[in-house]
Amino acid sequence: MNPLPLTTARLRVRPLRHSDADALHRVYGDPEAMRYVGRSGSARTREQTEKIVSQLIASRRRDGYGLWAATLRTDGAMIGLCGLTPVEDTGPDVELVYALERSRWGQGYATEMARACLEAGFGGFGLTRVVALAYPLNAASIRVMHKCGMHPAGTVVAHGHELVCYEAVRAGSAP
Repeated sequence: MNPLPLTTARLRVRPLRHSDADALHRVYGDPEAMRYVGRSGSARTREQTEKIVSQLIASRRRDGYGLWAATLRTDGAMIGLCGLTPVEDTGPDVELVYALERSRWGQGYATEMARACLEAGFGGFGLTRVVALAYPLNAASIRVMHKCGMHPAGTVVAHGHELVCYEAVRAGSAP
């Protein structure tokens, strides 16, 4: 069962569209927002963002789950990206991902997105375990993991870096 769209108190999380590239580029084109994202930790060009959107749409078709647009319920404005994706696009672990445009930082949106994605992962998508990865210096992301009830699970090498790993396990499942 596909649980999308997800609705929270302030957000609606829906599948990405090709037309979301401009809004997503407010995140992907911002060097500060991208400092702790991916292999390079650097901003992407507008063309790279378009290509990423196409890849994310294809991944969702392949895996069923994926990365989605996070929009405000009040006006539909896209403020970020969140969802579930195989780690490094190959798995076997499934990674919780959340990224916001900088003007929305510190307002609880990342935690709201992350909780909704975990609920969908364990509910409609039937996952038993989800991990979240962060650069060790990304304290804000690690705080989100804690607020979502995720637990430390050591470190992993992914996206070309040694990252801290947190995990959440569906109730009634063995870790």
